[in-house]
Amino acid sequence: MKGLRKIFLVALIILLAIVNYAWAHTDVPKNEEALLKAFDATGANPLQLNMNFNSKISDKFMEIEELKTLGIKLIQDFELVEPIDNDSNTDERSKDYERIYDIDVTELLDMNQISIWGKDEEGRMITIILASEKDSTDDFQQTTLFIDVTQNNKVDNIKYIRNKVDNILSKFNSETEISTCIIGTFKGQLKSEEEIAKISQAMGKIQGNKVEGLFDSSTTSVSIYTPNIDRYIFTGNNKMNLNVSMRYNEYEDKTYIWMGTPIITTGY
Repeated sequence: MKGLRKIFLVALIILLAIVNYAWAHTDVPKNEEALLKAFDATGANPLQLNMNFNSKISDKFMEIEELKTLGIKLIQDFELVEPIDNDSNTDERSKDYERIYDIDVTELLDMNQISIWGKDEEGRMITIILASEKDSTDDFQQTTLFIDVTQNNKVDNIKYIRNKVDNILSKFNSETEISTCIIGTFKGQLKSEEEIAKISQAMGKIQGNKVEGLFDSSTTSVSIYTPNIDRYIFTGNNKMNLNVSMRYNEYEDKTYIWMGTPIITTGY
């Protein structure tokens, strides 16, 4: 049986490797929209969209008050709802608890940080981290901005989120590292060949080619390169910019799919 299973998995790997979608398309979208099109091709039920942005916004060390001022401006830019007055009654605070955002401040000799957690009026969960650091001689100084946006049960506003964050970050005139992950589910446990078929369908929609694959009894994971996503990383000597993984959750009786670019950054 083990020998037959090994042969079966090898056949699946070869099948995925030879699938070639290099034929020309004129309607293939780019970047995050390409990711969304690939996800839609699998037929998965959307569960969560997560996007994070990491940017060095200054080569200078910023004092804590500067970071606070910038943090408040970012709260306004993202239209996070106002925190509730601490003097409000318990019933009112309980009713509106989900509308509160929190700010945490860390101040050290060589590192200052402002962390903000909250929700916008559409219910998206926003995390903003402003961190400024320097060495003891002040030869090294930098300030970075990390933004994480999570949307539950809805993934089709991916372009809106990207454009909004891009507009906010454009004022800093700095390069930004972006990673995006869509999580979805299927009812029940899919067979290995069904998982391979769904990943192949996703590849076909965005002219993707398999770079690497992991196939075992619990996980199917494939690294892909597509010319329709601008950013990429290297795995060995090969470019990759899309990572797809599938795993069955027996407690929920669902098969999960994670699809991230350039890699999956959430745990699975």
